[in-house]
Amino acid sequence: MPSSRDNDFIAELRTKRGTVRVNVAVVNSARARNFGVRIAGKGSIRLTKPTYASLKSATEFMHSIADWIAEHLEDAPEKTGLRAYLEKNPTLEIDGAEKQVWLETSRTDSFFVEDEKSVVFSAAQNDGDALGTLFRKFAVSKISALAERTAQTLDIPYSAISVRDQSGRWASRSSSGTLSFNWRMVLLPQKYQNYIIRHELAHVRFMDHSVSFWLWLNSFCPHAKRLDRELSKISREIFAVSLK
Repeated sequence: MPSSRDNDFIAELRTKRGTVRVNVAVVNSARARNFGVRIAGKGSIRLTKPTYASLKSATEFMHSIADWIAEHLEDAPEKTGLRAYLEKNPTLEIDGAEKQVWLETSRTDSFFVEDEKSVVFSAAQNDGDALGTLFRKFAVSKISALAERTAQTLDIPYSAISVRDQSGRWASRSSSGTLSFNWRMVLLPQKYQNYIIRHELAHVRFMDHSVSFWLWLNSFCPHAKRLDRELSKISREIFAVSLK
């Protein structure tokens, strides 16, 4: 799914309840046909526009739905630090197995170790960003391996795999064939990890979300539409998790 982010800015929206300041992440999408707004978290939105459309037109659309944005921003979850999230949700589904998460402190270097039943993250004692850096390294290794295995199993080509910190999307596929995934995927149940990867691989043949796209996706990912709906319901909570 070719897309790029640029022109991020802070906007002041005039609503029935007064002026609302919001952080706007602009996404240019070659696949989009219309403007779209998604709540990315408290005080943040993701504004998607077709690549051929002007930023001015996209901004005008955003202002036209200012009341809707303000209403949904109120319901957006607060940002949650990774440590707090893992302490509250101390399990991960990795390679089809549920594993207990243990958070420890290391007096030397940061490291993680894994066995059949658990994953231990030992973050350096005097580094405030150590857990986030460590967990992202873990997420990159797991997501990349799963995506590579899936593509090989389905015999669907790709050029490269990257894992990034995307605020409002799970994944994308570039015109050059690079698959990009959100590190937060590793926080999801395995069935949604599998779905996201298969969804992006299906864009190798169909770059849009046409009927043909969903039919082909369903041929190797049954109940794709249902999985997509279920994922949408839990996405906002997971997107609110930050590495720090």
